[in-house]
Amino acid sequence: MLCVYKVGADEIMRAGTPMLIQRGRGTSLPLFRGAGSQIILAYMLPHQIKSLFITKLDEIAGSGLGRTWKDFRTSLSTMRKQAMHKCWDA
Repeated sequence: MLCVYKVGADEIMRAGTPMLIQRGRGTSLPLFRGAGSQIILAYMLPHQIKSLFITKLDEIAGSGLGRTWKDFRTSLSTMRKQAMHKCWDA
């Protein structure tokens, strides 16, 4: 994932300490972490998702998206359903 557009502050306050937000244009973002990356992942073609699962299992498991193919598919399905509910509720 690559950030192509940024809106908002460059830093936020966390526990009274400024924290830099590293999402400026051109910033590389992990595919398995972050809402934007994950929703794109959820809508990828099935063969692409399967290939990623086979080659990136440790990263997928580390991101909490599932340790098995079934769990990973369930996570992606849940994301798609939540996205649809947000569209209809808006």
